[in-house]
Amino acid sequence: MRRMRAYTLDDEGTLTITGTGAMKDGSNKFSENPDIRSIVISEGVTSIGDNVFEECSELTSATIPDTVTSIGERAFYECGSLAEINIPDAVTTIGAYAFWNCINLSALHIPDGLTSIEESRRQTVFTTFVCCLRATENTL
Repeated sequence: MRRMRAYTLDDEGTLTITGTGAMKDGSNKFSENPDIRSIVISEGVTSIGDNVFEECSELTSATIPDTVTSIGERAFYECGSLAEINIPDAVTTIGAYAFWNCINLSALHIPDGLTSIEESRRQTVFTTFVCCLRATENTL
């Protein structure tokens, strides 16, 4: 069964992704796009692929549904304007560098069911949330 995903980017900069199944890794459709200000991922999407939203410099918020179980490596890498994200309780895996240098991240919810935060294959330090400097409200 082929799973279809579609997306729209409105005039206010809201990227809405619909469909079912996993998002592809490295989708250059979205990375480095300064027009994306917020992301809404619809119910049915099960994972956010590697590098999908990396370097979206104007991205301030992301809505992730409860159907997502994994967030890929570098998924939100260098999204310096990202201020708040709620990681759903269904997420069990977060890839290395997923939130690297999200320097304006001020609130972060990490779910109880999280079983794996991947590390970089090249480094032994905790790399997933490095440089989340403004994180003042975190729940574990």
